[in-house]
Amino acid sequence: MQFTFQACADLNEIWESMAMPSDPWGSGDAEHLAAARSFAEKLEQLCQLLVLHPEMGSVRDELKPGIRSVLLNRYVIFYRVRGNGVEVMRVLRASRELDAIA
Repeated sequence: MQFTFQACADLNEIWESMAMPSDPWGSGDAEHLAAARSFAEKLEQLCQLLVLHPEMGSVRDELKPGIRSVLLNRYVIFYRVRGNGVEVMRVLRASRELDAIA
């Protein structure tokens, strides 16, 4: 499993948005961190599944030939099969405009 630079940046942004409280003086820090950790664990499980079953995602040739996607919570993981591996291209909010992947 490989991640593009942009996918890593996407994941960093997601982690920060989940782990950092919107109110820095609030007391929900542990809840935010738990949500971020839960997302990371689910992402890891999904990535392991994709390595074993790379064709499980939806074909998204309308965005770019060879691109597939799977949904994880409110996020869409865009990836492509590269030889015997999987390369994650982007991880975007499901509500986001998809022109960013093309």
